[in-house]
Parts: sequence; C-alpha cells; structure tokens
Amino acid sequence: MSAPVAAGRIHRLDPRTASRIAAGEVLDRPSAALKELVENALDAGAGSIEITVEEALDRSFAIADDGVGMSAEELPLALERHATSKITALEDLDRLGTLGFRGEALPSIGEVSRVTLVSRPRDPEGPAHQLGIEGGILSPVTAAARAPGTTVAVKDLFYNTPARRKFLKSAVGELRLAMRMLTAYAIAHPETAFRFTVDGKSRLALPKAATRRDRLVAIFGAHFVERLIEIREERPGFVFEAWLGMPEMARVTREGQTLLVNRRWIQSPLLSQALRHGYGNLVPPGRHPTALLALDVDPATVDVNIHPTKREVRFSREDALFGFVAQMVSQPLARLAPR
Repeated sequence: MSAPVAAGRIHRLDPRTASRIAAGEVLDRPSAALKELVENALDAGAGSIEITVEEALDRSFAIADDGVGMSAEELPLALERHATSKITALEDLDRLGTLGFRGEALPSIGEVSRVTLVSRPRDPEGPAHQLGIEGGILSPVTAAARAPGTTVAVKDLFYNTPARRKFLKSAVGELRLAMRMLTAYAIAHPETAFRFTVDGKSRLALPKAATRRDRLVAIFGAHFVERLIEIREERPGFVFEAWLGMPEMARVTREGQTLLVNRRWIQSPLLSQALRHGYGNLVPPGRHPTALLALDVDPATVDVNIHPTKREVRFSREDALFGFVAQMVSQPLARLAPR
C-alpha cells in the first residue's frame, strides 16, 4: 500500500478544475443530470415533456418541453453558474415555489458533456435560437427553428472526467432509476404530459390527467390502484395524500415508496420510518411498505437547501410530522389483522 502524498502549499485552483469539481457535486450519475433537466422543464410551466435516449443516458439523451422558453440573451446566461430565474435573495428560499433554485444544473452538465440548447420564448413570442457548450466552452448563439419551449440535448456525459466515468453504474440501472424518477414526477404533476423513449421504443406515454388518482391509474392500472388504501387530510396550509399498499405488497427495499413534498421527489428517512411505524406488525421486520405519500406544506417549514442534489429535505417540526404521518397511516390499516 503506497504512502499518502504530502500536501503542498496552498494555492487557488484554476477555474476549469474548480468548475468540474462543482459539477461533480451536483451530478453524481447520469440519471441525476436528467432529473435536473426535468425539474427545469416543470419549473418552466411545461404542459408536455418528451425525453429520448439513445443507447444510454451517458451516451445521448434529449429533453424537449413546451414551457416559457428563453430569448437569445438568456441562453448564455442560463449556462452561467448561479444564474437563475427562481430566486433573487436568500430569503426567497422560505417561500420557494420551484424545484430548482441554485442555477447550477445546466452549467454543471455543460462542464462535463457536449450540450446543445435550443429555445424559443413563449411570452412574448420571439424567434428561436440555439447555443452549444462543450466542456464548459460556449459556442456563439445562432438562429434556429423551434416551437415555443426548450430542447436540451446532452451527449457524452463525463467524457472529460475519466475518474467519474470509471465508477458509473450500469446503463440498465441508470435507465431504471430514470424511469422511477419520471414516474414520481408524473405523479407529482398530473397536469403535465410525459413521454419517455429509449432507442425508439416507448417506455412511458402519459397524457395529461385531471387528478393524481387518474395519473396513478394511467401508470399502474385500475386494478392495482383499487387495491390501495387512499387517504386525504386537508387543513389550512397543509394537504396530506397517501395511497397505501396492502401488507403483502411490502418489499425488501424502499423502491416501492414514492415520497413527494411540495411536488418534489425526495428521500426522507423520517417519512419512511413514520410510514413503517404506521404499518406496525402488519409488515414483518426487514421489509418496507409500498406506498405513495404526498405532502403540500408551507415552504417556510421545509429546508430544501441541505444537499447539492436537492433530494433530501429537513422539516422544522419533525417530531410532530412523524407522529401525524404514523397516525394517518395506522388508522385505516387498523381493521387489517396481522398475518
């Protein structure tokens, strides 16, 4: 085993190195790049989002939406780190109504891939333009043809960061995680149509839905949804929805759980543990219930700025939330006898 190399004198990193390190914090895998762009499309008010993949996510994918779009002046700004349309000051995080807010996703993707950005503003309507970025280097803005909205095409992800490429997960695993993410956001935003195509084959085709239940039926089928226990509790400034699977639908992993907070797909040990507590002895040790939990709460009670990927959140009153969720889950399950 080789000895550790002694640190040298303190110096400033060059901007290119620093930018790629920052990109690695936001993008830990190809599916994370897709997630960031899907969130951008939803924040842009897209009524339709279409994702196409060729070979693998790290090889080539594109996402097209019919959102507000961008002008020629905004295109290079969108690829500038910490440039965003979503907040203007730190205090805005207390009333955050968007999925993104840091202005890091597009610049990070542009640092470690070859990106083409085509956009046309919707209001006021103007001409379409396109811009390319490769390894952080911008090309000139040129005229293009497109309906209002934005298309982001990403090729050769992590081509210039060989250390990251060496540790990428399998292409199949990344597509599976992408499918899970898209399904979660399709449930969170039933008013948006989603289409997901891989190598010309449709993996997901969802028209707009009137309700979240309609979207669940479109994804999983009416027979499956009818087996779920539906819960809804609404209070001033707080809405809780849940669809609980029967105990026999429990899994070894938590992949059967979809957790949404203010329509953001998240991971939360707190909510997963509250869900598990609500099932009690109905689910044996070592297994996890299948369920969808969706909370809409005051943004000031949720901190979404604790991890670069924005998948983790912190709640201001965690004990109270744990007790509420556990109780709401346990009440309709009380009539079921443990196996």
